Amino acid sequence: MMKQFKVTVNGKTYEVQVEEVPPPGAEAKIPLQEARTAGEQGIRDHKDIDKNNSAAPGKSIKAPLPGVILSINAAPGDKVKAGDSLLVLEAMKMENEITFSEAGTVQKILVQVGDSVNAGDTLAIVE
Repeated sequence: MMKQFKVTVNGKTYEVQVEEVPPPGAEAKIPLQEARTAGEQGIRDHKDIDKNNSAAPGKSIKAPLPGVILSINAAPGDKVKAGDSLLVLEAMKMENEITFSEAGTVQKILVQVGDSVNAGDTLAIVE
């Protein structure tokens, strides 16, 4: 907490603000703020998004962790090889490439750039 004082030094008066500093080893008091997450409101409503991750033809590509879709590198109908980058997901300030472990054809991309996703959400279907 800041306190304001008037101090006179050698006949000259100064207005100063002083903050109380706790002794070494004392616990710091930091005001806490409630954490905010995108949650369900952060996921855009797409008519074909698989929010419940129900079974779909082909193999689902799921988000390994919560984050935001930065880019989409494949489109429905694209043939992909094992290890090809399908999407880029930003999580914890890091860009994570989402790849598929097998060759196949992209059936559906269920997200858009800028979408917030939760871990386990289906991002794409590859057959």
